[in-house]
Amino acid sequence: MKPKVLIVTIFCLILAFSLLALFPNASAFSQAEEIKILKKVGEIGEKFGEGEEDYFWHIDDLCCDDEGNLYVADSGWNKIFKFSPEGKFLGSFGREGQGPGEFMGQPRRLPLSISYGNDGHLYVFDSGNQRIAKFTLEGNYLDQIFPRFFTYDDSLVANSKGELIVIAKQGEFTLAVYNEQGELVKTILPRKEFYRYRFSPEPPGFPRTIIHLKLRKAISHKDYLYVVSNLSLEIFQFDEDFNLVNKFKIKNSRFENDFKKSLKEAVSKGRYRTAFHELLVDDKENLYLFYFNSSFNCEEMYQFSPNGQFKNIMLLPEETLGTYALYQDKIFGCIDNHKIGIYLK
Repeated sequence: MKPKVLIVTIFCLILAFSLLALFPNASAFSQAEEIKILKKVGEIGEKFGEGEEDYFWHIDDLCCDDEGNLYVADSGWNKIFKFSPEGKFLGSFGREGQGPGEFMGQPRRLPLSISYGNDGHLYVFDSGNQRIAKFTLEGNYLDQIFPRFFTYDDSLVANSKGELIVIAKQGEFTLAVYNEQGELVKTILPRKEFYRYRFSPEPPGFPRTIIHLKLRKAISHKDYLYVVSNLSLEIFQFDEDFNLVNKFKIKNSRFENDFKKSLKEAVSKGRYRTAFHELLVDDKENLYLFYFNSSFNCEEMYQFSPNGQFKNIMLLPEETLGTYALYQDKIFGCIDNHKIGIYLK
């Protein structure tokens, strides 16, 4: 090797080792091209209509229909507010009470959750009345069911048959399926499959009751059901007949590095760190998981293909409460209990 070539080679090696010393986590930069920031394009504020009650008291949940209209469940007013895809106020329905079409929500104590079903109807999970109410998109009351062993579920889903998939509070299975008549027709996802801790042993004294923080659900237009376990950090995919057809572990170094660190801190204090607070699916069966990354102090959205292949990371441009709805390339997110941001992917 010629002296000049040798000198250049040695210099490059020294430079490379120097950069590694300065940036020991350089592998994180390999994902830089995969990360983008969502663009904020609008906001629905505290006062959006002319009526005395046309403002948010306490937002609990969001969902979108097939036209992109947004529905907001508010346990302060015990109402559902409806907006266009651009955020224009279209109307509201519901009031406090125990009669048909009424709700008994209370901020922070008895939340409401709302879901748009593949059958074209709205479903409101009413904690105060311990029932699920069914409505048309115009807010007309249709029916209600009373799930066995009622427990709050803020990721309620309904398929094209009008069957509801909710958390099964007790028994050997994690989820229960009810038909339109409110009859229990099936239970799925054995607890022994669900209760597997990926990065830590099971915390001593940690309750084994299934609650909404331990799992998230979403259903695609094909009636494929997706369930994420916040314990095993896996996604389970069921077909339209509720047969388990696939499952995969959620893998991404940026997420894993932060989660392991924050989980270790939580377990040392006798707690468990919940990973994902939202799971959404688009019309192409892509999955979106929302996670707050404490290392970077930001809300992140991880996109996966239906077979579990990681695709990209999108960052929210501001802090949110972790409640979202998806329509095409548009994301609606609660900035706080009184305000909703509109973002583009």
